[in-house]
Amino acid sequence: MAESQEMQQLHKLLEDLEAVAEEVMCDQQEIITLDKRRNTNREALRALKKTCVPKHQPLAPEECASTSSLPSVPLCHSAVNSSHAWMCIGDMFMSMPKTFLVSSIEKEQEQMDKAIDRLRDGLRHKVDTLRRLEGEEPRRGALLRPLSRDEWAGVEKMVAHTK
Repeated sequence: MAESQEMQQLHKLLEDLEAVAEEVMCDQQEIITLDKRRNTNREALRALKKTCVPKHQPLAPEECASTSSLPSVPLCHSAVNSSHAWMCIGDMFMSMPKTFLVSSIEKEQEQMDKAIDRLRDGLRHKVDTLRRLEGEEPRRGALLRPLSRDEWAGVEKMVAHTK
């Protein structure tokens, strides 16, 4: 009877261990996916901002090269100075105002940053739980967070005040 109970406890421990490990791996993959998407958005944002040239400013010949991901579509005077840009949504291309595209991408960047931060925070706790289930000590400093800008400014004030 005691062996059966020990086997059940071991089985339960292994199930818990595998469940937490699966969550850790899923979160890591989600972070990687969001980071790739964030980098793609950053490239698009940079290309949009780069092509927003005032009409009175002439373009240099080297700037007339393609800045889009489609090499066959050169962005020269008329395309660069246009107030609209093409955006791929699903399997459709739509012409939209550049200002709207820039603000939409910036909002999406903020949302992805928050999602990545939230996943990373949760990942720290899950890895800590995983180490406990494995019978290991939690890593020291694994739950530390960097100082925010406001906290860092307060530290700098305190250091400057003590001098």
